[in-house]
Amino acid sequence: MDNVLSTGCFPEIVLGDADEDIKQELLKSYFESIVQKDCIVYSGIRDTHLFFRLVSYLMQNMGSRFSIPAVGKALKSNENTVASYLNFLCDSYICVDVRNFSYSLKETSRSQHKCYFIDNGLVSANVFRYSPQSGSALENLVYNELRNKGYMNISFDNSKTECDFLAYKNGKAYGFQVCYELNDMNLKRELYGFELENVMLEKKTLLTYNQKETYGDIEVVPFWEWVMSPPFT
Repeated sequence: MDNVLSTGCFPEIVLGDADEDIKQELLKSYFESIVQKDCIVYSGIRDTHLFFRLVSYLMQNMGSRFSIPAVGKALKSNENTVASYLNFLCDSYICVDVRNFSYSLKETSRSQHKCYFIDNGLVSANVFRYSPQSGSALENLVYNELRNKGYMNISFDNSKTECDFLAYKNGKAYGFQVCYELNDMNLKRELYGFELENVMLEKKTLLTYNQKETYGDIEVVPFWEWVMSPPFT
């Protein structure tokens, strides 16, 4: 699991016996190939400097909430350009744009966003201070595994507190929180994240690096154990 958090799941990286420096170079080459061919060339992007700055921003803030206008302002660009570039990235399947849950179309149009990438290794090779022992690294793995397990309509909820993932199966909602390590400082906040407005959760799961516990109807499960369990658990 430590290797997956730090260098990802590409077969050549996982199965190869190259040293870490060569693996990082391979990951950088994968990233550059996807961005150059599937984004810049395919979509005809002219301002490549801005595009790479956006990618860097999203990688450094993986799993963190953002708004399109705020990112546009931070990059000294505009909302329409940032939205278009984000769509190009998502169309290349290098990342996914997850929006906050809302029943309101008006609220959805002004939604918050979170960005997750297809592989932790791509992020680790391109972010200077990437930490595999972090909540964002684990959260990125959880998002990809939710997709692998067949969950649909994955979003997050910040209407009352913040629930990291709200995902659906057969019309039922499942809540997931992600915390690398639970402690006295964050336990109450993580448990409170399941207190959603207007959503009845079929199951509440708090995923950690290696802790296992039960708090009422909330099950704390190590990520590796959850991955090995049947779909929709």
